[in-house]
Amino acid sequence: MTSFFKYLTFGLVTLIVAFVFLNLPRQFATIAFTLFVIYPFLTIVIFLFFSNFTRLITAIVRTSRTYLAEIPIIKQETLTFNKHHLIEIIALLMIVLFVTRHHFNFDPAMRVDGHEIEWLTGYGQVAHQGLQDLGRIPRWNPYYRQGEPLVDSAFSYIFNPFSSIPHLLFGSTQGSKIGIVINGALACLGGWFLGWILGLSRVGRMALAVMILSKGNMHTNYDGGYFQLALQQVYFPWVIAGVLGVLRTTKRWAIILTALSMALMFLAGNIWHVLPTGISVILVIALHLSYRKFRNKAVYARLLSVGILAAGFGAVLLLSTIATFNLIEGHPDEVRAGWEVVEPFRTYLLPFVGDYEFATDELLHTTPARSNIIDTPDIHFYYSYVIPWWFVILIFLPIPLIWKRHEQIPNNRLIWWAGVSLYIFFTLWGMGGTPLFVWLYEHVPFIAQWRFVPRVLGMASFWVAVVIALRTDTLLQSLFLRWRHNLPEVRAYLTKPSLHLILFVIYLGATITALWAVCSRWRIDALEHMEPGFGQCLEWMRESKPDAYHVLWVHGYDRVTHMIENEIRLYNIEADYLPGTAPNTIGGARLDARQRLIGHRFIHSLEDITWILDEGYRPLKASPNFFRIEHCIYKNNDYDLPYAFTFNHTNLPPEPDMRLRNPDVTNDYLGMLTYQPVAEVVRNYDLVGVRVQSAENYEKVLVIQELAYPGWEIWLDGERYPNEIFAKLNAVKLPMDGAMHEVVFIYRPPVLYIGGIITILTSLFSIFYLLKADRFIISRR
Repeated sequence: MTSFFKYLTFGLVTLIVAFVFLNLPRQFATIAFTLFVIYPFLTIVIFLFFSNFTRLITAIVRTSRTYLAEIPIIKQETLTFNKHHLIEIIALLMIVLFVTRHHFNFDPAMRVDGHEIEWLTGYGQVAHQGLQDLGRIPRWNPYYRQGEPLVDSAFSYIFNPFSSIPHLLFGSTQGSKIGIVINGALACLGGWFLGWILGLSRVGRMALAVMILSKGNMHTNYDGGYFQLALQQVYFPWVIAGVLGVLRTTKRWAIILTALSMALMFLAGNIWHVLPTGISVILVIALHLSYRKFRNKAVYARLLSVGILAAGFGAVLLLSTIATFNLIEGHPDEVRAGWEVVEPFRTYLLPFVGDYEFATDELLHTTPARSNIIDTPDIHFYYSYVIPWWFVILIFLPIPLIWKRHEQIPNNRLIWWAGVSLYIFFTLWGMGGTPLFVWLYEHVPFIAQWRFVPRVLGMASFWVAVVIALRTDTLLQSLFLRWRHNLPEVRAYLTKPSLHLILFVIYLGATITALWAVCSRWRIDALEHMEPGFGQCLEWMRESKPDAYHVLWVHGYDRVTHMIENEIRLYNIEADYLPGTAPNTIGGARLDARQRLIGHRFIHSLEDITWILDEGYRPLKASPNFFRIEHCIYKNNDYDLPYAFTFNHTNLPPEPDMRLRNPDVTNDYLGMLTYQPVAEVVRNYDLVGVRVQSAENYEKVLVIQELAYPGWEIWLDGERYPNEIFAKLNAVKLPMDGAMHEVVFIYRPPVLYIGGIITILTSLFSIFYLLKADRFIISRR
C-alpha cells in the first residue's frame, strides 16, 4: 500500500510539473527544466564521489569559513605589467575588431543605424565642418532649432577625445563607425584592467573583458542611435577598477585614473549613467571602509583627492552645466518611476537570455487608461545579454564550494556582496514601478529627471559580468591548482585526482562557448543606408540660393547630417531637451519664436500634403521629387521670417494669450509686427556680423534668429552693448542717431573659459603628481 502511494505521488508530481512546463513561456520552461531535472542529476553524480553525507557537509562548512575570510590588500608586486599581459591585450584587440566588424563599411552613404544617431552625433559633424571652415572648433551650433551651444551642450562629447577625435577628423558618418570600434576596445580593456585589479587569472581577466565588450546594453544603444548612452558604459569598469586601486593600493595612478574615468564619463555627452555609477562607487567604498584595515587617514585623503580631481578634469563642462541647469526645458519628470514598464520576473532573466524576442515581446503591462500610450518596448532598453543562462547554472549550481580555497586565489568577497546587491538594486529600478523607487522619485529632488528607467539595466548587467567573472575564475583556478598540487585532502573526497583536470578542461570549454555565444550576438542592424533623395533635395535648396540662410521643417531625427552638410537649419527637433533663455526684456514675457510655423517644409509622405495645403503651403515647382512626391519642398511666404530684422520698439503689438505653446498664436503676433529685413548679414557659427542703419526719431531693435542663450555678447561699433531678448532671440537696441552701425554678436561664455582653465591646471597638476615632482620640493626643504 505504501508503494502505491509513492507511485501515485510521483505520478501526480509529474503531471503537475508537465502542466506547468506546458503553460509557461518557452524560455521559462527551458530554464525550469534545467533547474528541476539537470541540476539534481548532476548533484547526484557529484555526490557519488564522496564517501558519506557527513563528510560532504563538513567539507562545505570548512570551505565556507575559508571563503568568508577577510580580503587582503592587493600586494604591490601583483600589479606588475609583463609581456604575457601584452599578449592578452593584443588578443583582446583582435576580438574587438572581429566583434565590431559590421561597422567596417566606410561607404559615405551608409551610417550607423538608429533613429536618433544623426541628431546626437550632429555635434561632431558641426565641429568637423567648423574646424575645416574656421581652423578651430566653433562654440555655437547654428543648425539646430534657433541655435544652441556646441561644446558646452548637455549632449556634446567634444571634450571626450575617444569620441570626438574620429568625428573631428572624418565627420559624423564615418567618425561614428570608427568611434564605436575605439570605444569598444576601451570598454574591453577596461574589463581586463578591472580583472587585473581584482587579481583574476588570465582566463578570468579575458572573460570579464569580453563580457564588458559584448554585453547587450552597449551595442544595442549604438545600433538604436543612442550614441552617448553607449559611450558612457565604456567607463563602468574603469571607474570601479580605479576606486578599488585607490582603496587597496598606495599607487598614485589609481587616484588619477579614477578621477579621469569619472570625468570622461561625464564628458561623454550625457549624464544619465553618472548617477548609477556614483551609487556603485559609494557602495564599494562603504563596504571597504566597514573593515578596519581600510579605515585610515590615507584612504580618506585619497578618496577626497579623487573627488576634487574628477571635478577639476570635468570643470570645462561641469561649470556650464551647473550655471545653466535651470534653463533646460522640455524635459518632464518620470511618472511613478516608470511604473508601466515591464514585468518583474523577466527583467531578472534579461542578462542571461540572448533572444531579442525575449527582451521585447510581452514585456509591457499597461492599464486600459494607458494602453494607447505605449505599444512595444525598444530593444535598446531591455536587451542586457551578458552570458547564457545555462552557463550560470553550470558554474553556480551543480558544484557547490566543496574545496578549500587555495591561498593563491584572491578573495573578493566584498565585490561579491557589492555585485549581487547592485544587480538586485538596479534591476528593481529598471523594471519600473517598484514601491521603493516610486517613493524616491516622489520625494528626492531631481531624481525624477532620470527617465526611461530601463536604461539602468546597463549597470545591472555590468555587475552580472563582474560576478560571473569572479565565480568562473575561482572555479577554474581551484580545479587547476588542485590538479597541479595534487593535495592529499582532495584524495580523501574524490576517487581520481585527475578528475580535476577533466573538469577544468570541461569548464574552460564551456567558458569559451558561452563567451562566443555573447560575441556572436553583437549585431542587430549595424548600418543603414542614408536617403539619397533627401540629400539631392537639400543640395537643390542650397544651390538655388547659395547666400541665403536656409531654415527647413523636417520631420524626425534621422535626416540631420545632410542638413548640416548643406548648411541648412533643422528647425524642429522633437526631443525632450530644449535649451532655454532668460525672460524676454522686449515684448511679452511668454513670447517664444521657437514655437512657430516657418516658411519652408520638407514633404516626406503623401499623408502630410492635405494638412500642409490647408496651412497655406504650396510646392516649389523647381524642387526635385522625393519617392512618390512630385516636389519635396513646400513654401508659405507668410511664415518666412528673415534671419535678421529690425522693428520699432514703441509700436509693439500687445502680448497675445500664450498660456500654452501655440505656433499659430506666435505667427499671428509676428504677422502684426511691422519689421524690416536686414540684408547685410554674415553668420559664421558663433560669430554674426550685421550692418544696419538706425533711426533718428524712434528706437530701433535689431534681432537675429539665434537663441539668446547665456554667453552671447553684443558689440556695436566696438563698444559692448547690453543684451536684449525678444521672443527668446538675441536683440539689441540701436542708438537713435540715424547712422550706419556695425553690430557683432559673438557667443563667448565666460564660464566655459573658466572651466577650461581649471581643467588645464588639473591636467598639469596630475602630470606632475604622476611624475612625483613633489619629491624635488620636499628634498629642497
